[in-house]
Amino acid sequence: MRMNPKDEKLIRLHDDELEPAEAEELATQLTAVDRDKLHALDELRQLLRGTLRVESEGVDLWAGIQERLPRPATRRLWAPVVAAMLCAAALLIVLLRPIPAPTSHCVIESLEVAGAMATVLDIPDDRGDSTTVIWMDHEESDEWESL
Repeated sequence: MRMNPKDEKLIRLHDDELEPAEAEELATQLTAVDRDKLHALDELRQLLRGTLRVESEGVDLWAGIQERLPRPATRRLWAPVVAAMLCAAALLIVLLRPIPAPTSHCVIESLEVAGAMATVLDIPDDRGDSTTVIWMDHEESDEWESL
């Protein structure tokens, strides 16, 4: 036997299973009978919770589940599994960490200067300032030029 579609919606409203817009629309269309049905569902929920609370006092579900678990096999498996997972995590951290490129903390730029080679070095110091050095290589036959 199939339930009335409106009653199905009332149950879903009571159980907070409707989308907010749909729940709001249904709430505006409730009749006095619908409100009585929702009230009855709420009373039924409270009675069921009370009954379950009383019946479950002193019941230890975990003890019953733990009894059925194979103890020696479970204990033997956990240590190697946890150790393997920790090793794998450590390996991933080592392999995936960013490795900083070695640097001399200066920007180097090479220039070609009239048959000779010039290198511009910008060297920072401890105070946050920097010193620019121009290093020129020239052949012995070249004459020095002033900068």
